[in-house]
Amino acid sequence: MLVLQAPFFKDKLLIYDSNHHVFGVRELPNAKLIQQCLQEVDRCLETHNGTVIWFVADLARSGAKYRNLESLPRRDSGALLATLGLVAEGMRLEFCGLGLHEIPSLKRFLKFNQSVVGVGGCIVIGPIA
Repeated sequence: MLVLQAPFFKDKLLIYDSNHHVFGVRELPNAKLIQQCLQEVDRCLETHNGTVIWFVADLARSGAKYRNLESLPRRDSGALLATLGLVAEGMRLEFCGLGLHEIPSLKRFLKFNQSVVGVGGCIVIGPIA
């Protein structure tokens, strides 16, 4: 899971570390990179001042444990979207899932290998007035 444009980390990227269940802060060599990524998301839905959360899956890692895993990352992404949507509603935040699966400029910057793919994401804005 990656977080773009978080309120206290405007020019930084937050990357979820599943081994320790924490977010790490990744400094970006160029602040324009986040803007480029957000422009790609804006083609799907305008982000305004929202926090963009993007889900990624490493198919090679999943493939080591599961057979016929083609739909597994998409189902997991749907479960994450549903859970985040319910939590956002409970916290009176605005929430919208994205139909976007890849953010090409971010994938290039992070140098993801071919087995890492985007599997959706969302925008969270809040609180609701």
